[in-house]
Amino acid sequence: MDQPPDWMAAELTSLAFCLAMARPDGVKLGLTSHDQPIEIDGLVYHPNPGMTPSAIVRTARGDGDSMSVAGGLSFELVSAFDLEIGRWAGGRIWCVAVDWRAPLRCRTELFAGW
Repeated sequence: MDQPPDWMAAELTSLAFCLAMARPDGVKLGLTSHDQPIEIDGLVYHPNPGMTPSAIVRTARGDGDSMSVAGGLSFELVSAFDLEIGRWAGGRIWCVAVDWRAPLRCRTELFAGW
């Protein structure tokens, strides 16, 4: 297994999780566990205090990796109607861990999928 980046190895870190979702029609939204918005590559990740990532299990080969993100999803771009009619079906999701003090320089991809 790879060692964690230096910015994650300190006794006290400024770690934040950033979760992005993109609908097939191009609409994107970003959520963060941090208490302030974080911008990465032009996407603003909005604070979502209820977002709680689970433990992350990563293997050397990449198979069997697992992670879940739980919590309330409260954002005006995600409505019950949009979910019911399938606007988010087939969308892409990805999650990164960042140093909220330097999110462009210090980030590690945790997972991505559909």
